[in-house]
Amino acid sequence: MFVEVDLQKHRKEESLPYGSMAILYRTNSQSRALEEGLMKHAIPYVMVGNVKFYDRKEIKDIIAYFRLVANPDDEEAFKRIINYPARGIGATTVMKIADCAHLNQVSFWEVIGNVEHYGLNVNKGTQTKLENFRLLISSFIDRSHTLDVYELGDAIIRESRISEDIMSGKNADDLARQENLEEFLSGMQTFVAGRQEEGRMDEAYLTDYLQDVALLTDADSEGEKDEPRVSLMTIHAAKGLEFATVFVVGLEENI
Repeated sequence: MFVEVDLQKHRKEESLPYGSMAILYRTNSQSRALEEGLMKHAIPYVMVGNVKFYDRKEIKDIIAYFRLVANPDDEEAFKRIINYPARGIGATTVMKIADCAHLNQVSFWEVIGNVEHYGLNVNKGTQTKLENFRLLISSFIDRSHTLDVYELGDAIIRESRISEDIMSGKNADDLARQENLEEFLSGMQTFVAGRQEEGRMDEAYLTDYLQDVALLTDADSEGEKDEPRVSLMTIHAAKGLEFATVFVVGLEENI
């Protein structure tokens, strides 16, 4: 992206610290591409008035689905999505699964796939809910070997009912979540298109995408806390703030 190149140019030619620079945009969902570009160019940044794109709840929920599909033994991901969207599996059931897994030295996934064998103490109704969840994730695992990450991700978001949950709201926070979901889908599309353009479609699958996201978020966590950082914020959040260099982006028609 041109913004990252220009930032580095201003910093070098005018001896401006990153802390004196800002990037303004119209809506919070637009930060994804900017954040990724800055991270890939090793430019430190700070979000003003919002959390970083991959730290937003709806994005972390989707990534948790992806992680569980890529590795069914990922217990952190399992606990995050076992009852999201709500499917009637409560905290007590999750605790029983955890206790059973610990007692038998197996994963949560192994327990719900062999409820009677491991003696999981839940009623028939809960067993059915757990089995339906297992079958849902298993169907994604089966397709993960043949579908690129956009095709698979779109299926996960629809069939898990995440999109139904996010798209059902009407208030300002709900609309922001919907924009983030659309931006996330766009990001996956861009990822696949990039691999196709580079002739690397064998690297356009779920595990490749998760590795890319992990590299970005790891890069974001590096660096000193007190180092000067480029400020990212919406135009609305920038009221009254002054910077030596400001980039205003993403003001397309209808945004």
